[in-house]
Amino acid sequence: MSSPPPAPPPLIAHSSSTGSDLAITRRFTGSPSPLPPPPGDEEEASSPSPSTSPGRRALGAKIRELAKIAASKDDPWLKHDIASIAAERVIRHQYRPAGDATHGVWVTDDSMVKIQKDPFDEGAMRQCYRMKKLSQLPGDATNHAFHRINWNGAPNYVAKSYKTPDGRPNVTPEGRQQAFDDVKLQYEAAHHADEYNDSHPPKKIHIIRAYAIEFPDREGSPVMTVERFIDGSDEYGKGYVKHNTNSGFVDEDMHRLTPQTFSAHSFYASGGERMVVDVQGVGDLYTDPQVHSKDMRFGDADLGPRGFALFFHSFRHTSLCDVLGIPKFEMSRNELKVQEEHEQAQMRKDKEEQERIEREIKEQEARAKEVATTGTRMKRGSSGGRRKTLAMMQDQLKMNRRTMKQTAMRGVNLLEALGGSMEEGDEEAEDGDEEDAAPVVRRPRSQSTEDYEQMLVNICVNPAPDPFSYLSKNDLRPSESTTLALAEAHLEIAKLYGQRRFNAEGEEEKAPDAESATFHVCQSAALGNPEGCVLAARLLLGLGAGRVCEGMSLHCENGGEKARAVLARVKGEVQWKAVAAGMLAKHYSKEMDSGELVAACEVCLAYLGGDEGGEAGFEEGGAVTAAYGGGNSWYSGVVRGVKEDGTVNVYYPEDDEDEWLPAKFVKKVEAAKWKVGDVVEGAFGGGDAWYEAEVRAVDGGNITVFYLEDQEEEILGEEFVRAKGGGEDGGVKDERKLDLAVFELYAVMGDAKSAGGDEDGAREFWSKAGDEAIKAGKSKLGMELKMKAEA
Repeated sequence: MSSPPPAPPPLIAHSSSTGSDLAITRRFTGSPSPLPPPPGDEEEASSPSPSTSPGRRALGAKIRELAKIAASKDDPWLKHDIASIAAERVIRHQYRPAGDATHGVWVTDDSMVKIQKDPFDEGAMRQCYRMKKLSQLPGDATNHAFHRINWNGAPNYVAKSYKTPDGRPNVTPEGRQQAFDDVKLQYEAAHHADEYNDSHPPKKIHIIRAYAIEFPDREGSPVMTVERFIDGSDEYGKGYVKHNTNSGFVDEDMHRLTPQTFSAHSFYASGGERMVVDVQGVGDLYTDPQVHSKDMRFGDADLGPRGFALFFHSFRHTSLCDVLGIPKFEMSRNELKVQEEHEQAQMRKDKEEQERIEREIKEQEARAKEVATTGTRMKRGSSGGRRKTLAMMQDQLKMNRRTMKQTAMRGVNLLEALGGSMEEGDEEAEDGDEEDAAPVVRRPRSQSTEDYEQMLVNICVNPAPDPFSYLSKNDLRPSESTTLALAEAHLEIAKLYGQRRFNAEGEEEKAPDAESATFHVCQSAALGNPEGCVLAARLLLGLGAGRVCEGMSLHCENGGEKARAVLARVKGEVQWKAVAAGMLAKHYSKEMDSGELVAACEVCLAYLGGDEGGEAGFEEGGAVTAAYGGGNSWYSGVVRGVKEDGTVNVYYPEDDEDEWLPAKFVKKVEAAKWKVGDVVEGAFGGGDAWYEAEVRAVDGGNITVFYLEDQEEEILGEEFVRAKGGGEDGGVKDERKLDLAVFELYAVMGDAKSAGGDEDGAREFWSKAGDEAIKAGKSKLGMELKMKAEA
């Protein structure tokens, strides 16, 4: 586990060198010396530093270009009269990464801002405020003269503040820290943008760096993140556009490929550890992104592997991905069909819009020609207005044609294109388009049902050694960590199907797409995810997939043999090894020899903490309760190590000390009943009315649920949360748990020993099975097993 990133310096403390404090002194003492731009605020500097990286110089040039355009126009915020607001002193905190975005130092200086009292927009966690800040203060600005500066000409910024549930700025230490974490997150995203640009894409991207400002004169000294306000439009005639979100949304209006390709690139380039999402901005100048991480280190909006799954389910692989060396994320037959139908519908819509604009252009041109030939007197200025209208419509037509080409390229693989034929009517791409890397080809026909099921079986049993194809020198061949992250993303997609997350609006109660869910479970198994292997084996054995997704099934010959082959691939986590071994022992015992059967049962006993296996019953890092000093007082602890003799090293976080104890003085802490992402029912306000909700956080016995219908969140005790459909577990078996009790395992081992001719070993295990059955309340069965052992 990587060490946590360094915390920012104390919020009130700031630089006392000649930079910032002397600058403030000059402002209020009337020194005539002009001041340079504040250190580190590159986007406001008039020229880039010679030592600045090419990426930073390009970003500075782009921002200065937009600033110049904005300066030539009327201030879009002039109507809000921000200049009349009283100025406030702030402490600006800027982050300077050292080597990577997770390590660096914070530098500070003082400044003055004017900010609106009320937010102009807000989301689930933050509020947005309009703000102005002078990039360079006049050296002769005294305390009184400072407020008479022409603030209308000051640059526009957007300040964002985390909020409390009642809508107030969050001034708690956690809320303030979130603002600093957001600034570091921007640098993390910028690092991935630089990596993307290093792959030489047709269009390079830039991410505006943010900084934090602290209001020391306000109660609680609130902290906000600040970014330049981006005004203007891009080459497509669009202004500020949100291209995707952290929860799977992908813009279906612009059809831009660069933003989506950048998100996918960040995942593969980081080895499956990160993914930049929530891409938004003007053109390819992005602001305020979010990062998903494998270990969910970037706050509440970081959805981790679930976020990877939501993105890839809505992502369309294109020829631009092939050119940049990005592997194709495998999708099911149904998913490809839905994508194709959506793309065709979008192309028809774009074509209709193009035809409408062309008709209007012809009508305008015809009217202009009629006026010219008849000599009809035109009102003054009307000809200029008509020319302007025609020019705007022609620009729109060009943009529509470009959009149609981009739509056609979605879902196209360049490797297929090289061997395919162009569709009739395709035009050559216009020079300069970012996505014109290959002609358009038709998708291959879908497989038959039999071929599809056989393909899934082959994926589980005989996965290809390298299922990825490449064409570019930018080889993003998945590493081991990337492969495991992809496997987890496939599994999360299957679970999301089970939660009906992908059902269309108005069809929430419709049965989920079980075929697609099955496909992603098998993909997960093929890529080595232990849980995916167990679920795929359950399907091959005809046991279903429990709470993952109803209706999942595989119909094939020799399902037991194939399930065994899949389960043999389960590695890593002790829990899934035990679940896999238990499935073999219970459902495949007749085909296993006595040695294999006993070995499988020993794995299960080790996980359950039985006599066999002893030390394997505890995992390093596992949560336990322990009898301190072997006494009667039990305390929460964490396993630090296990010896061969079964003694366990327990660390007590509260007292910051550890000790070695025999296993009988250590108990495992039961795993939480619910986990983040589970769809449940919550008793709103602890009352009698139950509503469908999604688990957002689990903290001991407190469960944070998000009500899907009302889009509200609250914290409930365990007794006020139940499985969807009612009841404690909804009547659905939890496939995550071992399917055999300890006494059953001993009984199976006794039978296996007896079948192998070891009667003494058989009687020993039957006797243990009888003792465990009696402990479990199965007195009659226990006595029968004891008698069997004594016979």
